[in-house]
Amino acid sequence: RSEGFSDAAAIVREELSNEARSQQLHAARAAGTLRDIGAIPQLVDLLPSTDRFIQEAALESLCSITGQQHGLKPHRWRTWYEEHGHRHRVEWIIDSLRHRDLPVRRWAADELVRITGQRVPFSPMGDKKAREVAAKAWMDWWEARGREMFGA
Repeated sequence: RSEGFSDAAAIVREELSNEARSQQLHAARAAGTLRDIGAIPQLVDLLPSTDRFIQEAALESLCSITGQQHGLKPHRWRTWYEEHGHRHRVEWIIDSLRHRDLPVRRWAADELVRITGQRVPFSPMGDKKAREVAAKAWMDWWEARGREMFGA
């Protein structure tokens, strides 16, 4: 995390509760851009919003932060977060390499390279067995070097 990240993220989280629609909408988008894990509970709370733009911004940010796709159902997100919230975000993204949807797998591969600077051969279009081998290679890297590198 960069210097000042915590302060910026705190401001964005505060704006997620703002009554002004535009502030809330911009904050929902910003939380995803920042990949702010701390904003997950508030973003989940925005999913039932009657404002479709806020709903979509919250969902998009949740997907960008977690690498998961649970739709607009808050209970699905809460259940997932209760089960996986203790894990590091890199592990969430590694799990997304196994996702059934090609665009999610493609995004996960790109996000892992962006976050870690590491390159592990992975073809999002490969068959399930090949994708599993690559996901295992990422997990092996995580256990051998990544966890310590990221202070997890």
